[in-house]
Amino acid sequence: MNAWLARLFGGAAEPARVPHGAPAELAQVEPWISAQRAYFRADGGDVELAGVRDGWVEVRLRGSCVGCAGQEQSLELLLAAKLRAALPWVRGVRRVS
Repeated sequence: MNAWLARLFGGAAEPARVPHGAPAELAQVEPWISAQRAYFRADGGDVELAGVRDGWVEVRLRGSCVGCAGQEQSLELLLAAKLRAALPWVRGVRRVS
């Protein structure tokens, strides 16, 4: 069941997945994603750190963010630009499923 349906109907939410990548890089990225999560949740969506690979931060979109026409712009403006400015090793953010 989708996470938003689970919240609506009281069912079990999807189990949390462990992000892949170097622990030091994950520890640097997670606070930035957590700080922006409220913007994604404001419209019924969410963003989850899937991992870090070769300088790319990989995220999963949830809820209303899935299929949203503005998802790429949200990822770039809310996450990628801020991550690149704060963490020079970050090449960008990409969505994974």
